[in-house]
Amino acid sequence: MITTVSEQVEGREVATVVNVVFGTGVAQPGAGVEGSSPHNMMGKALEDMQKRAGEMGADAVVGVRLTVHPVGTSSLMLAYGTAVKLA
Repeated sequence: MITTVSEQVEGREVATVVNVVFGTGVAQPGAGVEGSSPHNMMGKALEDMQKRAGEMGADAVVGVRLTVHPVGTSSLMLAYGTAVKLA
């Protein structure tokens, strides 16, 4: 799945905008839980977003953004962008 912060994929044309898509990842510092580091939290959020885009039939996600939100002692990362089909 092509994923980019750009609004376009270099050398490719967007044929159809499918929908807005998002994914989430959670970090729980000190919990000893696999995937609880900030790096793993980002990877999980991106992976979740890409999976959802694929389920929608998209070829790529463009305009990807990441935000982090504190939730108690944990952190929630939200990855979001626009799922598209490429020509």
